[in-house]
Amino acid sequence: MFRFTIRDVLWLMVVVGVALGWIVNRWQLIKEGKRRDNLWSVQLAQRPPPFLTPANHIPIVAPGWQIYGHTLDQFLIEIDDETHHSGRTSASIKSMVAVPRSSGMIAQAIKADDYRGKRVRLSGYVRTQDAMDVAWLYLKAEDPTSYAIDKSPRIMGTTEWTKHEIVLDIPNNAAHIAFGAGLQGAGQIWVDDFQIEIVSQNISLSARAFYAGYAGPQELSSTAVQTEPFNLDFEK
Repeated sequence: MFRFTIRDVLWLMVVVGVALGWIVNRWQLIKEGKRRDNLWSVQLAQRPPPFLTPANHIPIVAPGWQIYGHTLDQFLIEIDDETHHSGRTSASIKSMVAVPRSSGMIAQAIKADDYRGKRVRLSGYVRTQDAMDVAWLYLKAEDPTSYAIDKSPRIMGTTEWTKHEIVLDIPNNAAHIAFGAGLQGAGQIWVDDFQIEIVSQNISLSARAFYAGYAGPQELSSTAVQTEPFNLDFEK
């Protein structure tokens, strides 16, 4: 007959304890995910509908700033008057589910007239809280047949206000320039005090710039494109 020793009993207790701990942890994760989903539903019902640009009905978080993303129901994108780099407000992108399926973004699009053939620097201040996947700033120039794009280095985890910069050569045939910020995955990002400026050719380009052509001509909408940058500090 098999006899349990004290060591066997202790080992079994350890195994059972680890298994129970794993089960409890998974249950807590599922419960927290449901709680955040419910919170998002309540906040979505209570918050006023986003502003709409009159021409194309793209939602905007603030004058000049449009909201983009494939799963916007999983992100709360708003103006924050409690956390800001300067002034009174910043823009915030916050996941409202435990594991978002995509990303949330804010962006501003302007005509490229004043920037074609020139070197442009985009800068902005970023703060993050528990960014589990990645947050970023980006700068993009495009025309119907090609585009140039660059993103800031990956921003992850929890960070205090930090200035990030992108330097990109704008093609001579660029029609539009878009810039903004995004969050992929869970967490929260705040952005504030953007600046876009023409700089000397002595300023080094970002190392991540990417230039490519489209497979075919693209139709570029002009209804959401502004003449010049606007409300870069989110104070409007």
